[in-house]
Amino acid sequence: LCIEKKKNAIKRGARIYCELLGAESINEAEHATRMDLTGAKNAKMLNRLLKNINRTAEDVSYYCAHGTGTRYNDLAECRIISHLYDDINKRPPMGSVKPIYGHLFGGAGILNVAASALMIYNQTLCPTINIETIDPECDFDHVQEGARKTKVKSIVSMAHAIGSQSAMVAIGEVN
Repeated sequence: LCIEKKKNAIKRGARIYCELLGAESINEAEHATRMDLTGAKNAKMLNRLLKNINRTAEDVSYYCAHGTGTRYNDLAECRIISHLYDDINKRPPMGSVKPIYGHLFGGAGILNVAASALMIYNQTLCPTINIETIDPECDFDHVQEGARKTKVKSIVSMAHAIGSQSAMVAIGEVN
């Protein structure tokens, strides 16, 4: 990824895919190999991120989850988002690009951001492929039907690593 000041990108005639709105990271110190299963600690980080970029949960068009396809990680990520939305019908779509590209370990987070930038640029959400059974606690719109053309103003990309290290990056349309 190339991150630079907007005025410099415009000056050199660069194609601008999105705007970096902000980022946050934490180490939950919860467990050696899994996240806080309540989602509360990451929800606090997400709230802090949204506050720092002057956005609300309703401003998020899509959550690009870390989405390892493991019970505990996926459940924890769903619980993170559930903390922010009282009404299940107000939750934006949440999906993962990992079923498409695989798990790149240290590169997984940056691929999430790159894929999210393309979703904003193309105004199309990529599908979360190969979902067969959705856990009732993960009752989100997972964009299962295939690529979805829609208005995508902002995305929060999430990354979670072994040792309870988590990061979130918010990106948005270029203004």
